[in-house]
Amino acid sequence: MRKNVFRTSVRLDNDLYMKALEDSNQTGKSIASILRDAYAKGGNISPTFSRDETKDFLRQLRMIGNNINQIARQINSGFRAGHSEAFQELRNDLGRLLSLVAEKNG
Repeated sequence: MRKNVFRTSVRLDNDLYMKALEDSNQTGKSIASILRDAYAKGGNISPTFSRDETKDFLRQLRMIGNNINQIARQINSGFRAGHSEAFQELRNDLGRLLSLVAEKNG
């Protein structure tokens, strides 16, 4: 049984094209074959999430953030001395993570 074969085109900037051309010359493979192999092997492809998955993930991160804030309030009130720097760093990391996810997924 014959597989369906589809044709597509890709635009490359000069630097990327020159790298692909160099790789093609070194390996003897066509640029299309190199790109196909890189894609098939998962080369530098970022995972994407559906809109619903992103919303759920962000909701869970916010819940974690709320828990961290509650812990931080207890630490800052003197309930647990000596841990405030670690929790502040954790809060900052969570904020950066939320920003990256929101930026990546709109």
